[in-house]
Amino acid sequence: MDNGVADGEVAAWGMAYEDGGADVVGVGGRRRFSLGSAERAVWWFGQEPGVTARLVWFAEAREPTFI
Repeated sequence: MDNGVADGEVAAWGMAYEDGGADVVGVGGRRRFSLGSAERAVWWFGQEPGVTARLVWFAEAREPTFI
């Protein structure tokens, strides 16, 4: 965001499960999906013209280290 123009935004958040399935909710709460895979959300959220959807995985949480 160098020039004050956002180059991306969060469209949804969700939870992926060990069996491969995922539940995804759009940020406005109006779109909710139970999907066979988290990757399938990329297709659903990338349907609008001019939109390139990407799936972002966060690192697994670890215990804090105190020094």
